[in-house]
Amino acid sequence: MRINIKSLLILGLLFAFTAAFGQDKTLETETAFMNCVYEALPDKGAKFKEVLDTAEKKLIKIKYLKDAKGESYVEIYKDIRNMFSPELKDLGVATYMAEIQGQLSNLETSKCMEAVFGSPKFENSKLSKMLVLIQSIAKYEDGETLTNDILKIVKPEDFTHDYYRMTTFTMLEAMNQVDDSGINFELPDKDEEEFTEEELKNAFKIEIFEDQKVTLNNEEVAIDAIKSKVKKYLKKNKAESILIFKSDRAANYKNFMTIQSQIVTAFEEVREELAQEKYKTPFESLTESQKEEIKNIYPLRIKEDYEE
Repeated sequence: MRINIKSLLILGLLFAFTAAFGQDKTLETETAFMNCVYEALPDKGAKFKEVLDTAEKKLIKIKYLKDAKGESYVEIYKDIRNMFSPELKDLGVATYMAEIQGQLSNLETSKCMEAVFGSPKFENSKLSKMLVLIQSIAKYEDGETLTNDILKIVKPEDFTHDYYRMTTFTMLEAMNQVDDSGINFELPDKDEEEFTEEELKNAFKIEIFEDQKVTLNNEEVAIDAIKSKVKKYLKKNKAESILIFKSDRAANYKNFMTIQSQIVTAFEEVREELAQEKYKTPFESLTESQKEEIKNIYPLRIKEDYEE
């Protein structure tokens, strides 16, 4: 199942940031944590709650959620394939959280969160268990096992709480990110760009089979060799580069994530190296026009394909 390992790392950071604040059966500590956030904002969280409500209403409107009940959220987690759709990449929650980040960086809010952190409820909290799960993500060989384990921790009624709504919306957005920053992007949908037969004939083909064999242009290779070979291909072909990533549906989940991560990292590194060479500046510190120039030299042109 297609999933961006960098997006999982984003999710892991989200849990890592909040997991220490624990919870009990009444979600007392989730409420305390969200209150720390809300009290740090000039409107006491009114806009934050509105953003969450808007995201939820959008999901209901596009029939992604049946309604606002916790059971409807559970349906998302029952099959990891439910987490991928172009309509989920911008729910507005992650953007708003980025906007208010500076307002949360103050002594008063830190003390508030430290008080929650000091709660004796942490050790047996649901969120501590979730953090352990995310930290052991590499052991999962299929997405269904991952989402099933999440549902063993978080119950339907939990999803009506602002904290778990925030977590779900952020997860959905992270898993559907595209290349708008040059760093945390996911491979594009396979139908996003049309390629000619000649272009596909000359593309760099990466394939993972049911028996876990991996090939580059039909030659078997070790997984850890993929990044360097992709980088070499990108540097040689630049804007003419096209990658085809083909995966058997039964391919090992961990191997799939590792390969996709190596492809993404190869793009990041060639862009970073060109930025340093051309402007003596990290890619993320470039102006928007400079970033666009680098992206045009190394565009993300990838066709994903799957065997049923």
